[in-house]
Amino acid sequence: MTAIKLNGKRYVIPSGWMEVTTGQLIKLLEWEPDKDIADRDYLKLIPIFTGAEFTSMKADAWNESMLINIFGWVIFQPFEFKKQIPKVLAIAGKKVMIPRQIEELSIGQANHLRRRMEQFKLIEQAIDAATAIYLQPIIDQGKFDISRAKALEKEIEQMPAHQIYPIGFFLLRRVASYGLSSASLWSRIRSSLKRMFGVA
Repeated sequence: MTAIKLNGKRYVIPSGWMEVTTGQLIKLLEWEPDKDIADRDYLKLIPIFTGAEFTSMKADAWNESMLINIFGWVIFQPFEFKKQIPKVLAIAGKKVMIPRQIEELSIGQANHLRRRMEQFKLIEQAIDAATAIYLQPIIDQGKFDISRAKALEKEIEQMPAHQIYPIGFFLLRRVASYGLSSASLWSRIRSSLKRMFGVA
């Protein structure tokens, strides 16, 4: 993590993808997606990573250099996520075994997840919801409860993106693939990732 001082206040921000939270990653997906990553406004990364309202900065060489130094990794380090789902995840004060089969997702879970996916341009923006909906009955050892899943989603947003992404990606890919060919879906996901983060 990197400590910075802005407008007299101290903030701690990620210094690489391994330190980015799931919530921050989702916000990054909304960061000027129609522009090339090198042409985007890096000032807008400050509220994404600090949670603070920050809309202006003096346009001088020092500030521009600072932004490049603290956020250069967003350009030069592609977001490398593991494709293999972890066997165990520490969440909600428990160590949870991650099921292997998507068939364990109930009709109610699948319907709620599909509705969340329809709210976004990129299906990856629903990785927190996908993980929460999938794991809530396992964590609580009970039936699916959308209210509990939404509460769990808030906790997942604070967890490292590199831990959550493989689970959410797996679920979103499977749920979205109903009615799509796997090649078409994979191409859609990889194209959006390449545009956003330079994933090869």
